[in-house]
Amino acid sequence: MKFNRKKIATSVAALIAATSMTAYTFAAADYDRIKKDINVMVGIIKSSLSDSEDCHQCKADISGYYLADQGVVFSVNPGNPHIFGFRTSSAVAPSVAGISGLVEEIFEDVQISIQSDEDFNWEFHTSDDLTNDHLEIQKALREARRDAREASRELRELDLQAIHAQKDEIQSLEEQELALREQLRAAEEDIKMLSESLRRQTKERNQERESRRATKLAEQRKQFAVMEDIVLNTFCDYSRTMRHVPKSEKVSIIVNRNDAESNIYVFDQDKLANCDSQKSDVRKSALAYAF
Repeated sequence: MKFNRKKIATSVAALIAATSMTAYTFAAADYDRIKKDINVMVGIIKSSLSDSEDCHQCKADISGYYLADQGVVFSVNPGNPHIFGFRTSSAVAPSVAGISGLVEEIFEDVQISIQSDEDFNWEFHTSDDLTNDHLEIQKALREARRDAREASRELRELDLQAIHAQKDEIQSLEEQELALREQLRAAEEDIKMLSESLRRQTKERNQERESRRATKLAEQRKQFAVMEDIVLNTFCDYSRTMRHVPKSEKVSIIVNRNDAESNIYVFDQDKLANCDSQKSDVRKSALAYAF
């Protein structure tokens, strides 16, 4: 039997081309299905967060990507508030020393909660104990410093007058000098007392503020932990919806605590699909690490 090599070559080339086109068509359709699976999963997670009674204001920006031959990667960015504070500088001229303190008192801390481009919330927390006592001390301190400057200025003028004074004027000038020096001494004592009182009061208020901030930070960490539990348990209960992701590949979940810290969980699909959040801790089925 004779074979037509040319026809065989042509037939083989056609078969290879047809197989390649079929494989490409299948892969393209697969990617579309995987993308739909990811979008469905993102919607389920968002619904779980919004329906939760254990996590008030639990919202997150969630995105998912498919990496060929590796699996699906989900990124979760919680909408935890960021606290911004104002620090008081010690190198401030006396005439403007109260400005930074007043700013710090008025805007004791500003919390900004950013959930998405459409959900941008500002929360201003002002101190109710910006008391009249605190303001009165600042006012009295400014007046004492002004009195000290005025007494010093008048003493310099007396020194100039004494140079050209007549004998009968000397006693009067000396009496004025004594009175001015007494005023200066009293003003300097007031400055010392009021400054110490202001420092003590500011220290107490800073300690109270730091205590409140620590409490808020602890609350945020607690809320983050609850939010993360909801996200992971949702994957445990509903990951079967991602039917078109190849079973040999992974599902990775990156939960960003903040700009510098993330918790990362890498699951084998079979372990994730067969877990039950009511019976076991889903974290035990993952390769978990912080980054």
